[in-house]
Amino acid sequence: MMWTVHTEGGPRRVNHAAVSVGDKIYSFGGYCSTEDYKDWEVIPVHVLDTTVYRWANVDYNKTIDAPFQIYGHSCVAYGHKVYLWGGRNESIAGDTVFCFDTNTYQWSTPVVSGVIPNGKDGHATCLIDNKMYTFGGFEYLTDQYTNNVHCLNLDTMEWSCIYTKGVPPVPRDFHTALAYKNRIYVFGGRGDFNRPYSSNNEVYCDKVFYLDIETETWVTVDTNGIKPEGWT
Repeated sequence: MMWTVHTEGGPRRVNHAAVSVGDKIYSFGGYCSTEDYKDWEVIPVHVLDTTVYRWANVDYNKTIDAPFQIYGHSCVAYGHKVYLWGGRNESIAGDTVFCFDTNTYQWSTPVVSGVIPNGKDGHATCLIDNKMYTFGGFEYLTDQYTNNVHCLNLDTMEWSCIYTKGVPPVPRDFHTALAYKNRIYVFGGRGDFNRPYSSNNEVYCDKVFYLDIETETWVTVDTNGIKPEGWT
């Protein structure tokens, strides 16, 4: 296994969100200590064309529907549209759903209904069929790590809270999640020994879990081999 392509001139940042649409990879927001951030500036969008391996800054129409500069958010691609949720800046955590049309480079804020989750960052998001699932993250309204699951139907734009069965992963943020068939696999992340609250006594998880979305049941995976340490 080896890297075969090296590109120059891309965005320098951490805690951004990226997604592929066709042969392009779109990167939204994120943080970089060498850049001058203003909390209410609109979010930067960059695109990597994988046919020529060139980065470009997306010059979109900066309307009131565009999200502000954030990090720790997530996004999924559904057709030619990207749905972005969550994240924070130094002032506020967001709970608005934003939609970016990759054909027109226009932002919109769809009208949503249902049980809308509180704003958070460091959560993980997956797409299964027409639904966007979010798990975990740090919730600023309650000032705690979470391990709840929410689902947004992208056809009806209705949020719902999934009341899962089984033993869920402990509350965490900055983990990863992957959708495979009808399961959402979760690995890594950061929590606290005094969970769900933050006391700067961090703990990192090295277990693998999956959520069966048909039965809405959490399962701890019995893995073997050389297990990586817990990471964020």
